[in-house]
Amino acid sequence: MSEIVNNQTTNKISRKLLQYSGALLFLLMLAAPFELNVIKISIISLLVTISIINILIIKRIQLAKPVLIWFLSFIGFGIFFSIWAMFMPYNRIDLIIRSMPVNILWPILYFLVMPFINSEEVIELLHKTMILGALLISLYLVGGALSYLGVLPIPSSFFSLVKPVVGKYDASIQLFLPSTTSLLFLIPFLVSYLLLQIFKKHRINPTFIVLALVLGIPAIIITARRALILNLLITPVLIYIFLYLARVNLSKTVKAKLIKLFVGFIIICFVAGIILIKYEILNLDPLVDLFINGFDFSEKSQDEGSIARAEQSVGLIQSWKDYPILGSGLGSASEYVNRSEATPWVYELSYLTLLFQTGIVGLLFYFGLLFWIFYKGIMLIRENSKFIFIIPSLIGCFCFLLGNASNPYIIAFDHMWTIFIPIGFINFCCYKKNSLT
Repeated sequence: MSEIVNNQTTNKISRKLLQYSGALLFLLMLAAPFELNVIKISIISLLVTISIINILIIKRIQLAKPVLIWFLSFIGFGIFFSIWAMFMPYNRIDLIIRSMPVNILWPILYFLVMPFINSEEVIELLHKTMILGALLISLYLVGGALSYLGVLPIPSSFFSLVKPVVGKYDASIQLFLPSTTSLLFLIPFLVSYLLLQIFKKHRINPTFIVLALVLGIPAIIITARRALILNLLITPVLIYIFLYLARVNLSKTVKAKLIKLFVGFIIICFVAGIILIKYEILNLDPLVDLFINGFDFSEKSQDEGSIARAEQSVGLIQSWKDYPILGSGLGSASEYVNRSEATPWVYELSYLTLLFQTGIVGLLFYFGLLFWIFYKGIMLIRENSKFIFIIPSLIGCFCFLLGNASNPYIIAFDHMWTIFIPIGFINFCCYKKNSLT
């Protein structure tokens, strides 16, 4: 009997260590993208090795059939259009090979670790990790701003990862931090998570969520990232749309609480704005000008990024016209526009790049794969309202995909989680639904 108890205890400890190793990897991807790669590679190698051993033992991968088909389609998409690129004239084989990790290898790695999202315990841990990640990123950004302004008595060298950008923004400081990109997903996720009160289901103290938002909103503003500001503004609308599509029937009590929380969220935004203006961290006029100029693609635009994207769009569309059906293949570079010598196949306008490289067929297929994530998530919630916890991750994913339209975020391994985390939750819900029936 004691031997059995010892084995159970050992198995529990091993499972916990594995879960927390995965959570650490996820946190590093959120808060330190492109950094600490040795630690990340070590954890990924461990998870992938265990996953492969598990597959060999049970003779199958623990993915629901719809999710398995989705992954095979996604990986197959990358393989097909990478091979296609090799047969197209003027394409450089070395560029195609260098782009293969993004299009093939990274999705395979996510495919192998996805079965680890197999319990409510893991989902709760991932949610806690996202809250902690948002808190750390926002705290570091706000702390960096206050340090540069002399408000916080901490040397600015402590915030060395925060880079001040001079000239584009007339407020005291405009900051750049690589992990800011994670906030494209995390802030909409947290707003949805708080307003829908998902934290009650996962036994998470809402104080940490509120704190993350209190710091996250000014962090968004001081970075002057248009996509982040836009996502913050549209999140309440997206919550309503997803609830409507999922046909979630909320009681009057829950609706009243939702309204109160929404009003509280607006007040937090308002108060944060006043504080930032009062202490001269925020100058509202140039922020508004910066936001508006970002959508001005004319030659008179004062925003260099917008002008570059406008020129880029012309070249990419011309390249697409050369091969409109199946495109030039993944990893191909446009002969009409040169963005970078290091990665000439990568362009800011991600979806136009996809159109040029995979043609109208590939673009529709890719968008179909993305659409399925939202469709399946909504259908699962319709079937069982307990799956409502998927909505925050769907909203976060949607907002990230909006930001990805003007910057190629998803091509980085540290950012691909934004589409695969919702897939992992959907996979868990598919298994849960089958066990209930």
